[in-house]
Amino acid sequence: MQPDLLKKIGLTKGEIKVYLALFDLGLATKTPISRKSGISQSKTYEVLDKLIKKGLVSQIVQNNVMHFQAALPSKLRAFVEAKKKEIELEEQIVEEIIPQLELKQKTLEKPYSAVVFKGVFGLKTALEEMLIASTKEDEYLAMGVISSKRETYNRYILNWHKERIKKGVPCRIVFSEKGKYFEQYLKMKQTRVGFLENVTPSAIGILGNKVGIFTFEDEPKCLLITSNDVSDSFKQFFISLWNISSEMN
Repeated sequence: MQPDLLKKIGLTKGEIKVYLALFDLGLATKTPISRKSGISQSKTYEVLDKLIKKGLVSQIVQNNVMHFQAALPSKLRAFVEAKKKEIELEEQIVEEIIPQLELKQKTLEKPYSAVVFKGVFGLKTALEEMLIASTKEDEYLAMGVISSKRETYNRYILNWHKERIKKGVPCRIVFSEKGKYFEQYLKMKQTRVGFLENVTPSAIGILGNKVGIFTFEDEPKCLLITSNDVSDSFKQFFISLWNISSEMN
């Protein structure tokens, strides 16, 4: 027979050699088994012991000398069944361990953080951080006014959206007024636009686990919050507004 078949059910190279040697020898002592299998005598007992534990070899004492013989071939079936039960037990253990590890991993997640960015360059930095941390599985959700933004910021945010589209991140925006650049958003790819008056005096952007709250009075500022819980809350708030807004495209 082909030794590789026995290897596929989990026997080692040494175990296969000794096991098949016993089928040629019948009842035998260590020395002829070692000679027939090509396994050193010092290793033969070790291999035989493993095969005995697997139920594939039996041992008999004759004239005060230990003899070994291969068990019935049908014992291979029992060996495989035992392995199946062992795997089933391991699967049960894994199912018990996974929730514990997930909980432990969750406790190691980055804690809540909030950073204030000031000025146009600060706002750019905040938006860049949001986009860099995002994936195609995320969706950029935004709401708020647009007319009170400075011209330099309006131009930058349009370029930012181009980078967002290149990255493949979809977007939904709820505008509270139709300003100078409103029509450009309607034409953007991967962008859905809704309209709802008096949404919020501040612009709010949500992407992944980050929330940016933008104000434009005097010096523009952004409070960038990194938190799964806060992000999830703002996402729910956005969805409630989106559902009552008028979709424009």
